[in-house]
Amino acid sequence: MAMYDYASFLYQTYGKNDLSLTQGLNRETVHINYNVNKNVDTDIIKRDMAAYLKGSTIDSDSSKVLNDSGIDKASSSDNVQTNKTSDSATVSSKQNDACSVELSKEAQIYAENNASATNTIEATQPYKYAGTTSPREDWENESARLKNNYNHDHLGNYRISESEMLRMSNPELYSKIMDLEDQARRSVMHLDACVELPHEEGAADIEYKYYYNISQKEFDELKKQGKVFGGYSFDWSESARKRANELYNEAFQLKRQWRLDNTDKVASRFNNPVSKQFTALDFLEALHSDDKHQTSFNFYGKGLDEHPHNIYTGASMWRFSTKFNVLISNDALSIIANGDSKWASSVMEDINTAVGNMKKIEKAYEGNAVYLRFGARIDDNGSITYHANFKDCEDKYGISADTPDQLLEKLMSYNK
Repeated sequence: MAMYDYASFLYQTYGKNDLSLTQGLNRETVHINYNVNKNVDTDIIKRDMAAYLKGSTIDSDSSKVLNDSGIDKASSSDNVQTNKTSDSATVSSKQNDACSVELSKEAQIYAENNASATNTIEATQPYKYAGTTSPREDWENESARLKNNYNHDHLGNYRISESEMLRMSNPELYSKIMDLEDQARRSVMHLDACVELPHEEGAADIEYKYYYNISQKEFDELKKQGKVFGGYSFDWSESARKRANELYNEAFQLKRQWRLDNTDKVASRFNNPVSKQFTALDFLEALHSDDKHQTSFNFYGKGLDEHPHNIYTGASMWRFSTKFNVLISNDALSIIANGDSKWASSVMEDINTAVGNMKKIEKAYEGNAVYLRFGARIDDNGSITYHANFKDCEDKYGISADTPDQLLEKLMSYNK
């Protein structure tokens, strides 16, 4: 079987057309797309990044050097990489059927969720008094619509994506595939950052620190240091393209084998190995949702990142961002799906407790937090942590506590 030329796909999508990539970076971030070339002095890149950071423009000579750098002798080895880790990066891309097992659908959900979280929320939130549940808000309807679209095809037929089947049936394999695809992208697409170092107000000389080919999570950490500017650079050298293709095709073959392992050889039909688990998810969501507020369930497994850069993806508690959100393990879902009366009853009791306590916290809360939603994470040993998230929360993953009372106290402390 011929190898899929993944690097060429990325080049056609981003390199050739020089399109900006914005997912995962602050709206204030300016983006420079350039091809790294042995003939381009990194000092030029540093200067341009600093110029953008200070609000000025790149001079014509510099722009010409960057635009004419070409793809023949590109090499990432010329850049000094700092704080390199294996954290996964999330890069928005126009994936086709042969590409990422997850990103295209997730990018859509991410963009639409962000729109619902910012554009449809009134600047002033009506004050909610303790003792009553809040009225259903516009963003809740939008979240429900997005979640419904996620599990249905363009014709409206119920359909679970293969990536979700894989994530539930074999989370370790799913994580490995995601990591390989991330490495493939980062072989040719590098996220670079420039950090403005702390300085006295009015200082004549402002210093910057530069980071090359870093992950999205590293970029998030850098933002805590101060004003940060980031952009993507590209390495279209033959060696980089070859490495990207090798990594991507390794991921593709792993998924292909998983697909073959779950195919009926006689009927030549793929069988969903976790159909019962998804039926259990639907049952739980219907059981704990009502005409006012929706409750969504997401699942985690060994090796899955519960705090991805994009909070609307993967095993994130806030993936669907309905009013109430529950995160449980694959094993717990399997117990419910397979109907083991003893253990299923115990798991259902834990879920009832978690959802009931979230609804009590919501009812007891008093204030005007915008885009306020609640979450609960249930461990397999039955322990529960409680969470809340809202617009302008300092941590994009919200606040958390070990008990409902502690979470309510923390949440009330955020009232202005």
